Amino acid sequence: MVNGPPPFSDIGKRAKDLLTSDYNYDYKFVLSHPGSTPMGMVATGLTKGQIFLGDVSAQYKSGRTIVDVKVDTYSNVSTKVTVSDSDF
Repeated sequence: MVNGPPPFSDIGKRAKDLLTSDYNYDYKFVLSHPGSTPMGMVATGLTKGQIFLGDVSAQYKSGRTIVDVKVDTYSNVSTKVTVSDSDF
């Protein structure tokens, strides 16, 4: 018995499996804006399938005081205030 060509759906299957299996298609970005001003910002994001996770952080320096503020995807806001004993 002679084997005919493979079914249409199987054409290129081996090549497709080679190119697509065992690869991570998650996307990640980091956007940073440090500057000469006393304010710096960092935004990060990550997609996993249909889910997007991200946060935005800001840091403000004034004299001996540093204020850090962070907001994430779930609307959680955290703030940290640090006062140094010595000058920067």
